Amino acid sequence: MSGPLDGVKVLDFTHTLAGFFATVNLADLGADVLKVEPPTGNPLRKDEPQVRGESAYFMAINRNKRSIVLNLKHRAGREIAQRLADRSDVVVNNFRSTVMSALGLGYEELRARNPRLIYASLSGYGATGPYRERAAYDPTIQAISGMMSLTGLSDGPPILCGVPVGDLTAGTSLAQAVLAALYARERTGVGQRVETSMADALVFYLSGYYGPAYLADGRVYERVGNRIPFCAPYGAFEAADGYLVVVARTDDQFRRLSRALGHEEWADDPRFASPEARLANRDAVERLVTERLRTKTRLHWMAALDAEGVPAGPVNTVGEALSDPAIRERSVIQQGHPRGGVIDGLANPLRFEGTSVERYDASPLFGQHTRDVLRGLGYSDDEVTRLAADGAVVVGAGD
Repeated sequence: MSGPLDGVKVLDFTHTLAGFFATVNLADLGADVLKVEPPTGNPLRKDEPQVRGESAYFMAINRNKRSIVLNLKHRAGREIAQRLADRSDVVVNNFRSTVMSALGLGYEELRARNPRLIYASLSGYGATGPYRERAAYDPTIQAISGMMSLTGLSDGPPILCGVPVGDLTAGTSLAQAVLAALYARERTGVGQRVETSMADALVFYLSGYYGPAYLADGRVYERVGNRIPFCAPYGAFEAADGYLVVVARTDDQFRRLSRALGHEEWADDPRFASPEARLANRDAVERLVTERLRTKTRLHWMAALDAEGVPAGPVNTVGEALSDPAIRERSVIQQGHPRGGVIDGLANPLRFEGTSVERYDASPLFGQHTRDVLRGLGYSDDEVTRLAADGAVVVGAGD
């Protein structure tokens, strides 16, 4: 069964996590993603842990892609890149716009050669505005977006999210833009430029309450740890062997929670009889919930809470999460290793009935497909050998 993007050719010039995450989403959906690497290789290939000489992290975000190594500072390397763009549906990069234009690979240059091309760009702060040349990493984006100010305890410093949300949200957003542009091209017959930034994407995620609250009346919330400012009980509570997250936003949910914890009378206590009352008496209700949960294990309480339909979940370590049979069934897959065997990987979260998102080929070795790709452009093996000797390309060991 083919993927929903089967036949779509993507030329991938990205070099950091945000860009890699955009193109791995397209690759998982069936696009033919050709990854362009510099002769020095991508630094993430060296990240730990290494599995048979390949970075597990690099493999996770570059699966289902092919690799060609081009020296874009070499005239012949640039010419090859231009010829590849002529045959591509999508070009993706996360360089500053001036970098790609200087190489002859900017939007205007490539669109003149291929009017159907979709040119997708991702940066830290966007192609316009006073910060467009500012260097960016995920922590700096979490900081400037306001996201970091909301994370952490009220009496402690701001805390980074445990995963690089700036990179991941930007990559997902760019992949979404590419899909929309492909659909638009079906109607118009022409491509277009699409662009987003890490800052744009993460600020958009403030739509989850805090941004609209500020825009409505200037309200600015401080860090409240695992609480939220408009609901109680809500957050992480200690059980006998770890923590559980419990949420009871409505009166019905609070009554169910009270019943699951063996104290149905709590729901009739005037201090807790409405959402407003529970919020006004947050410390009291949270103290009662915590004291009760501490008497037994997470497993015991999850059975009781599930039986009552209370939204709850154990605070798992990554190892506990990826060992949970229910999570493994949907989220852990096996993918081939470029040097033999298989390794576990994380499944794409999308599910399709009529098309497949189940192709999980290994990430490419460095320059693995250089010779094969150049053959497809009409270069002979002798010409490829000369290009490699001249420093325009690198032919990988797996080619």
